[in-house]
Amino acid sequence: MKQSILIIEGNEIKKKILKDFFWFYGYDALCVDSIDEAISSLQTRGFSLLIVDYHLSGMNWSAFIETIRSTYPNMPIIGMCRKEAEFRDLGIRKVISSPFDLKGLMDEVGFLLNTPRPHP
Repeated sequence: MKQSILIIEGNEIKKKILKDFFWFYGYDALCVDSIDEAISSLQTRGFSLLIVDYHLSGMNWSAFIETIRSTYPNMPIIGMCRKEAEFRDLGIRKVISSPFDLKGLMDEVGFLLNTPRPHP
């Protein structure tokens, strides 16, 4: 069974790239635009990992991360942002600086999901 990744990303191009990238390496990825969509998806489907783009406007990241931590305490989270401190202040320890390289992202995913980085 494929491991599933939930991605909160507002940029359509990035969503397509990430979804295709993870599919290519054997992961199932769902991309959503907002925190509300993410919460709805989490309630109806199991995910192994959450990737969030900090720069989506109008998002209350503190409340969202607190909800994730209390409801899904073992859910690893990767934050994507320009300044790591923005996510570190929320208690997220795995941060990918934006713009990010896909190899670095895959290395973090493999580490958090305890899977070696697959090779095509």
